[in-house]
Parts: sequence; C-alpha cells; structure tokens
Amino acid sequence: MTHASETRLNPLRRKRLRRALAAEANAGVRADPRARRVAQSIFAALFVGIAGLAWHRDAQSVLSPADRLFEDASVNRLERLSTAPKSSTAMPRKFRAAPQSTHLLAACSTTALLLGAAAANRANANPPTPIHAYDFTSGVTDLAGSADGQLLGGAITVGGVLATDGINDYVQFPVRLIPTTGPFTVALRFKTLTVPTTWMELISQGCSECGSFYLGRAINGQWRYWHDNASIPTGVEYPTDGAWHHVAVSYTPGELSRLFVDGVHVATVSSPPLSTAGSNTRLARQFAPGDEFHHGLIDDLFIYDTALTATDIARLADTCPGDIDENSIVDGVDLAIVLGRWGTNPKDYPRADTNGDGTVDGADLAQVLGTWGACP
Repeated sequence: MTHASETRLNPLRRKRLRRALAAEANAGVRADPRARRVAQSIFAALFVGIAGLAWHRDAQSVLSPADRLFEDASVNRLERLSTAPKSSTAMPRKFRAAPQSTHLLAACSTTALLLGAAAANRANANPPTPIHAYDFTSGVTDLAGSADGQLLGGAITVGGVLATDGINDYVQFPVRLIPTTGPFTVALRFKTLTVPTTWMELISQGCSECGSFYLGRAINGQWRYWHDNASIPTGVEYPTDGAWHHVAVSYTPGELSRLFVDGVHVATVSSPPLSTAGSNTRLARQFAPGDEFHHGLIDDLFIYDTALTATDIARLADTCPGDIDENSIVDGVDLAIVLGRWGTNPKDYPRADTNGDGTVDGADLAQVLGTWGACP
C-alpha cells in the first residue's frame, strides 16, 4: 500500500525521480529503434497540435474573411477525427472567440493517438528481411549474410556507393546471391554515367545456355533480363538521363517474373528456374566469359528469398515517402498538404496518399511525421 506521505515528494526528490525515469525510458527507446520511431512520431504529432492551437488563436484576429473560410473548412474536415464538444463555457474568453481552436487541438491530439497506433503497427509488421544486403559504405560487405564481394579491375566504393568505369571494373562474389530454387527478389539503385552502344549488365550470375540470370540493357536500348537460355524482351526503355533510378525483379516459381523501375511495375515475362552452373554473382559485368561492363554507380543492393509485393518494392524505391512536395525535405509544408487533403484522394498532390490506398488518412500522416527532416 502506498502512503500519502510517499506521494508528497519534496521538489528535489521529484526532480531526481523524473530524471531516473526519463533515463530508464530513453534507454529502452534507444535499445529498440521501432519504439524510438513510435515515440518520435507521437511527440511530433503532439507538438503540432499545441503549435497549431497557438497559431490558430493568435491568427484569428488577422485572418481575412476568405482565409478564415478556408481554414474553417480544413478544421471541419479534421472534426471527423474529434469527439470534442462544440463549445466550452469554462474556456477563457479569448479561446471562446475562436471555437475552432477546440476542434483543432482535439483533432491533432486524436491524430497523435492514431499516429502512435499506425507507427506501432508498422513497427510490428515485420517487413521481409533480405538474405544479402549491401550499402557500400565499407567496401562490399554483406550486412545480412556472409557473402562479401571482391572489388576487381579498378572498382571502388566511395561515398557509400560502388563506382565502376565500364572498361574492366566489377565486383565478384564467392557464391550465388540469387536463389536458384524458390522465389526471390533482386533490388538495387543505379546511376548509368555512360550509355553503351551494345549490351550492359548491372548484375549477373550463371552462364550462357545454363539457366542464367542477368539484369541490364540490351543493344536495342531496352531493359532485358534472362532466365534460362532465352533473351526476354521487355519493351521498356533503359533510362539514359544519367540520374539515380531503382530497379527490382520479383519472381515466384511456376509464375511470371515482374520487372519494376522506380517502384512501378513495367513488364512481366516468363521465368524458368535458375541453374547452379556457371559464374557466381557479379556486379557491373556479365557472367564469364562475357564483358558487358557498366559505367556508373550502384547502391542499396538487396536480395530476398521471397517475392516482394508491389507495395514492398514501391517502398524500397521511395527514399523519402513523406516528402509530398518533392523538395528533398519533410517539413511543415508536407504536413499541411496531408492535413489539407484529409479524407480525400488528392489529384493535385497524389503523393499525399503515401500508401496508395485511395484516401489520405492516419497512415499517410504517420509517413510524414515518421520521416521528418532532410531526405536521405
């Protein structure tokens, strides 16, 4: 049983207790990155609610009738999230003059709870885990397995990317990274600096006439990827703009193989099983004895032993889903876009619907607040 005297701590003891509890809580959050993101998201939403209330109260006296009409309409959209009463006679006079403030604060508080739940759901969703992963920040080190790559020719890793010259640079792995049985997904980012006039490969394994796999550019300028001994046309142009792009191939045995470029499904082709014969996996070069080198950069190579969904691949391709206005930073402007289009399927800012479910809601708000700050 707790005595009343134990609850009446002197100020110094209360301060020490708060510090101890905060340290314990922070240690737990630091130990669990998912918990940290949940905590950060909830804190950010509560901050937005308080800031929004203060701004609304102070701005009411200077808003033009047109501005106030627009703001009131936005608040009314948010009211669907709120169970707050329409008025409160206990509130100070200056707050009673702008009753929308009550709804705005209640809506933002409710949104904070929704955000916390959405963040927790994402943390517990257990997204697919790669069997091999390379970010090239420290050579070609496998962050998920034990298949480190060897830099050959003159290939280097610099600034967290793999750089190859298109002449004789490539990476050789000691094993086949891409599973030869069962489903798989291959995903990577690339930047082609010189577009060749012939064939070129980003990744390959196997050999001619033996059930190979490779992903790159055909002599006709289109994407190509081989399964078994047949060049499969895609009809999709390989990018020539010298910019960063994302590409992924998702395969399920007995079904078709799907090609994704920048998170968008662009081609589907037949896909016989892979073979264990021939060369182990290479980057920026065709399997032996071919050349077909790539001149450019490669980053974020992930290999999965499962066929990722279109949603999973879209999320891999999007480095900053909360950047609604695409200015490389997630900030108050992106937050305002999402809140201003709440409950709708926006045509002016389709990125506001971050998960593509047709409605801007708490999941999209969670993406904005969960990726707050400068984009990677």
